[in-house]
Amino acid sequence: MGEKNIGLWFEGRFDRSSDALDLTVTGLGGSVPMVFSRLPEARVPESPWEPDVAPRESSDAGYVERVPMQLDDGWETATPSSEGIKVDLVRDLVEAIAEQEMTLTHSVVVARRGKLVVEEYFYGFDQTTWHDMRSASKTVTSALVGLAIDRGTIPSVHAPALTFFPTYRQYANWDSRKAQITVHDLLTMSSGLDANDSDPQSVAAEGNYQSQAAQPDWTRFALDAPMIADPGSRLLYGS
Repeated sequence: MGEKNIGLWFEGRFDRSSDALDLTVTGLGGSVPMVFSRLPEARVPESPWEPDVAPRESSDAGYVERVPMQLDDGWETATPSSEGIKVDLVRDLVEAIAEQEMTLTHSVVVARRGKLVVEEYFYGFDQTTWHDMRSASKTVTSALVGLAIDRGTIPSVHAPALTFFPTYRQYANWDSRKAQITVHDLLTMSSGLDANDSDPQSVAAEGNYQSQAAQPDWTRFALDAPMIADPGSRLLYGS
């Protein structure tokens, strides 16, 4: 099978003997193989995390068009309708979250034409709440890298990653392949560094990153991880 999507080409086959799906993703300057296998029943979570508070008070479950609070943060504010957004769509979204038709949504922020037009919070969150971004940071990071390339700060996605860390001259678990890791490899989570979230024994599994306190320098902690594959050869979802 094959399907083109946003500049990427997916090809793969289902292996009945191993009950696994083998995929190769081609695009953005390279190819990355991936294997999807079923989790044993013992490792499948019984249920997703459920919050112990309501999304909103029942009296605040609906949505009334309003201008978001004006703060000294550089954002101009306006109503959705004044910027060409259908209020009914915003109302449907906010009410679906408030009525728990959509779960685990902490906030909805919409900007249009350079103005903040929707800012709604749920489950006790507000503008001052610190939030654990985790994988959402990947999107922000890739956008910032694109801006840096556009401005010439980073020459291209093919630039060697270690050149951007001049103060880190020595690494634990040194491997010559670390010098071959590119910005592209980091963006596509195919650096070859041990960063496998699906393996709790991995040095850089998400839980280990979140809980480790021995190394306060997270950049060094990442760069010190051992190599488990050639850069660009294997995709490992790593937070």
